[in-house]
Amino acid sequence: KEQRATSHLLTDAAIKRLQDRDGRFFLWVHYLDPHADYIRHEGIETFGNGSRALYDHEVLFTDTHVGRLLDFVKKQPWADKTSIILTSDHGEAFGEHNDQYMHGVELWEELVRVPLLVEVPGVAPKRYEVRRSLIDLAPTILDLFGLAMPSGEGDDFFSGTSLVPDWFEEPAPRDIYIDMPGGPYNEPRVAFIHQDLKLIISRGTHKELYDLKEDPRERKNVWRQQKEAIEAPFALFKKRLKEIEVTGDRKY
Repeated sequence: KEQRATSHLLTDAAIKRLQDRDGRFFLWVHYLDPHADYIRHEGIETFGNGSRALYDHEVLFTDTHVGRLLDFVKKQPWADKTSIILTSDHGEAFGEHNDQYMHGVELWEELVRVPLLVEVPGVAPKRYEVRRSLIDLAPTILDLFGLAMPSGEGDDFFSGTSLVPDWFEEPAPRDIYIDMPGGPYNEPRVAFIHQDLKLIISRGTHKELYDLKEDPRERKNVWRQQKEAIEAPFALFKKRLKEIEVTGDRKY
């Protein structure tokens, strides 16, 4: 019923569900408040009047209620047996590329590079510099539960890889594939990151290439100069990729 602010309600519901839990559990809480339209919340620090300041204000509001949930978990007798994963499905643009705002139509770094924090009992904290993908979350969760992975046959497969081995040995770099199917308001986009090169393909044919080490803001398209360095790795990756086509009606 609530259409404007839900983080406080979600945390209340999550705590209630955890109070009623019995045995092992998996709980997913999806907070949506750091999302347009941005609104102000009483009692939460403000950072100004612009859209970015309001977005930061929304993030702080949600962070406050995520904190309430984590505080509750820490006080429970099962806290030392509980893993916690915190991440986001996308970022937000504030005019970085041709006055683009919000999200959902492009694959720039400000839109696809998101936090991924994992707390696992008994695993020492560490920050990893190698890139990983949200597609790795499902196999990671199965691994944490000690459950069998899909067989890999037919439709019974995961495209991602469990992150658990990364916590016990030096993680190796991996190629990253980002897929945004065409939707009601956007044309299809894919991106492929190999080492520090990021390839973006729009409408299946238009290609741009960026060196994220030298050009993290993706300003200089080096496709003509460096395309040979990305074409072979991308072709090899595509051969191994199992894709499911997603289609939908366009609204413009």
